[in-house]
Amino acid sequence: MTKKFKLEYFDLETAALPLEILRPRMPEFQAPAGWKDPQKVSQAIQEKQAKWLSDCALSPLTGQILACVWVTMDGKTRVMDADATSEAAVIEFIFDRFRDAGMGSQYKVAGFNIAEFDVPWLIKRAWATGVKIPSGMFKFSGKWFDLPPWMIDIRHIWGMGEHYAKGSLGTIGEFLGVGEKKGSGEDFARNWRDPNMHAEAMAYLLNDGLLLPAIFERLLESSTDQYGLNLQTQSTTK
Repeated sequence: MTKKFKLEYFDLETAALPLEILRPRMPEFQAPAGWKDPQKVSQAIQEKQAKWLSDCALSPLTGQILACVWVTMDGKTRVMDADATSEAAVIEFIFDRFRDAGMGSQYKVAGFNIAEFDVPWLIKRAWATGVKIPSGMFKFSGKWFDLPPWMIDIRHIWGMGEHYAKGSLGTIGEFLGVGEKKGSGEDFARNWRDPNMHAEAMAYLLNDGLLLPAIFERLLESSTDQYGLNLQTQSTTK
């Protein structure tokens, strides 16, 4: 018999908004002062534009949710693709799973760095797309936003009270001996939309999703009280 915790996991990947939306917002870039060579000036401006566009995927003001991987209690994965449906449809799918977790005690939802990244992105992109946010999804302690009791940030457990604890999903997976990252998230959006590279991007997304339960359940193995998280377990026979 192996104990499995009643947890479901999710991970988001983002991309810059379409160029036609971003172009009016793009700053007017300049080459370094004193540069005269037209070719070098043009190249410098293009490099600054490319860097600005790349960084757009890091903010919900200039980016969008492109894909989500969801891992169920039995280890099955489901991938949602905003290009195939819509960003709003991806958010609605995730919020439906959140409502199931919030309304009952079937499972809790976990992810890595979700308090700093995934949940704020979901809320802000829901505001942008008009998707209704589930009741009780967040609250404020003073000016700070807190996750609901049915949502767990694995990074908080890993940090052990250190707010900016070092360690990415991949490095923690390697440290614990349960897996490692495959590829770089910087290339995800481009690869996801490239028919020749889509399979590689899909493998990257699925690997990230499956690293979540591998890491978290490894962290929970040494705790008899699951760090006070009030987790339920389900027994499965191998």
